[in-house]
Amino acid sequence: MTDDVNDGLTEQAGPITDQEAAALAEAVGLVGGEVSAVGLGNTDDGDPCVVVYASAQAEDLPTELAGLPVRVVVSDPVLALDEDADENQV
Repeated sequence: MTDDVNDGLTEQAGPITDQEAAALAEAVGLVGGEVSAVGLGNTDDGDPCVVVYASAQAEDLPTELAGLPVRVVVSDPVLALDEDADENQV
């Protein structure tokens, strides 16, 4: 895919605000255990939020970080790909 193609699934992100940077810095501390990853995204209304990817068993996750709402996405653990593994193994 080239930089000038928008597949409808992605768009180029602009620079993040100081508030978003602070919220993301706080969110990084959540990673581990039941939380696999964190990032920045948008609420259903299009407002910025922190996205937390966590297992269904995750408890006591914050609803707000640095004044931004937190959106929890239930997901399986995020695992690193072993580049030396057989490509046919799952």
